[in-house]
Amino acid sequence: MPFVTNLPHVSPDVVTLVELKRQMRFDNPKEPDIEDSLLKSYIKAAVLHAESIINSEITEKKFKITGFNFDDALSFDKQIVTSVDNFTYKDPSGSTLSVPTNQYYLKQVSQYENKITFKENYELPELAEDDQQAVTIEVTAGYANGDIPENMKIALLMQATTLDSNRESGPYYGHNSVKDYLQIFKRY
Repeated sequence: MPFVTNLPHVSPDVVTLVELKRQMRFDNPKEPDIEDSLLKSYIKAAVLHAESIINSEITEKKFKITGFNFDDALSFDKQIVTSVDNFTYKDPSGSTLSVPTNQYYLKQVSQYENKITFKENYELPELAEDDQQAVTIEVTAGYANGDIPENMKIALLMQATTLDSNRESGPYYGHNSVKDYLQIFKRY
């Protein structure tokens, strides 16, 4: 099983404050408002809720994955890997070497999933034994540049608006329409 660490990364917005204010019919959505920080929190909560529904990343994130071997590290299964930023291994002497970038690629498995795949003729090198960091991969996952499908954006706007509408009545996690919009992105 791989060990996964979040790396620092500033993600582009998948839903902007102005888009949410338009959804909520603010008179002038571009004007600063006293509730802007609360609305931004609703956006973050809506994204986290959606990510839990679809079992995958929406906002662009960077991860460092380590494993005892290639299979271990490559079992990392975030739905949309958009780039492999670094791919190294430790040889039996403990030296860290790079996997040549021309020996692997991102294979599109479905409309919503990519997988790191080695070229057919690439022979996997020998690795340091009993080392959780024998293989290290750094990847970017989620929707690149905040560019999400339109029906996903609608679901996020609906969820954020619902959170605002129900702020006085206690916890409310959304309605079935949000789940319906997100269903096609769900990873089982």
